Amino acid sequence: MGTCIHTIVDPSCISRSAWKRVYDETVTVLRNWPDPPIRPRYGQVAGIELVIYSRNVVAPDGWHICGDANSRLTAESIELTRTLGVEEPRDPPSDIALRVLAAQTPPYERTRLRWLLDNKTQNKPFHSLVLAIAMLLEHRLPHAALAGGDFTTEQAQEAQARLEAILGEVVPLPLAADLPRLRARLQPHLHGPALYEGMQALSCRGTLGAVFISVLSGSFGSRPHQEIEEAVSCTDVSTLDEVTLEAFNLMVGQSKVLFGRLEPGGSAERVAFPAELVALDARELLEVIAAGTKTTYLRLTEMAWDAIQQASVPELHLLAMLATHPTSGLIADQLRRAVFESTAIRQFCVQAWDTTELVDPYEMPVQARLFDEAQVA
Repeated sequence: MGTCIHTIVDPSCISRSAWKRVYDETVTVLRNWPDPPIRPRYGQVAGIELVIYSRNVVAPDGWHICGDANSRLTAESIELTRTLGVEEPRDPPSDIALRVLAAQTPPYERTRLRWLLDNKTQNKPFHSLVLAIAMLLEHRLPHAALAGGDFTTEQAQEAQARLEAILGEVVPLPLAADLPRLRARLQPHLHGPALYEGMQALSCRGTLGAVFISVLSGSFGSRPHQEIEEAVSCTDVSTLDEVTLEAFNLMVGQSKVLFGRLEPGGSAERVAFPAELVALDARELLEVIAAGTKTTYLRLTEMAWDAIQQASVPELHLLAMLATHPTSGLIADQLRRAVFESTAIRQFCVQAWDTTELVDPYEMPVQARLFDEAQVA
């Protein structure tokens, strides 16, 4: 379960040439969207093959997105194929809205329908882009496409405004977000309770699905959790709230206890980075970082890797240490990724290494221990 948007189509009613035209339009939208989309792809860092989030989202056979480059937040992969439809499309056997209804209720008629874009956006910022694509498909293929899912009328209006800025025309709100149009479309065929149920089934569901998932996961209403997640794109640590900054201090304090080393002749609080890392040069540290992120399944954006390759040696020491020690739990994972993605947070943590007090994870509840090594007492 999660927050999704979809477009249901009948490929047998779409000509290949019509699909190519609308697909090419979706590519135009992707390339001009104000929050550039990203996708996972294979690339190399320091000679090591990694999965990297790239802004190159269009491939010969179709496009693939999973987040955006501005927020650097990701969810599941959303893909659209370059080829769809048939050479000689048939006339629709009935209204696509009625066929979608028939496909959702017993006896689940075999209707040749196909669900597109149907993965979880989890209401991350690229949710708006996926909604815009769904709206465009419905508008260009009204006889054979119907958008739906977890979005609000306000979100559809925002997507509509962005589409107009890119395409130079107003794309109507999807039928699911325009109840008068939806009623008019269904009234000739459905009456009384059947009409009400049909409108309920086809109208957009808002983002209540996301709220429900948040309630189940225990994160509903957790503003600190959201702040930590969004820190991945931070460019100025003064914009972070106190709780989020303390979370990064906590990570540094636990790192010093678990992985640091006391400097000979120094005070009890003077802790240095691990000796085996300090002995390496920048090129060798980059190799350690690349290998460590691969081993610990930490995927970064191409923008992060560009910045890391220009980072100072103390920053590389910190990253090499964190790359080789996996974190434990969602919040800890988000903290670690933010250190890699955000130069501002990384530099804050390097400074915190010299000022933050030691935090012994074994004196804390298990759920507050941020690294796997500390999970076993």
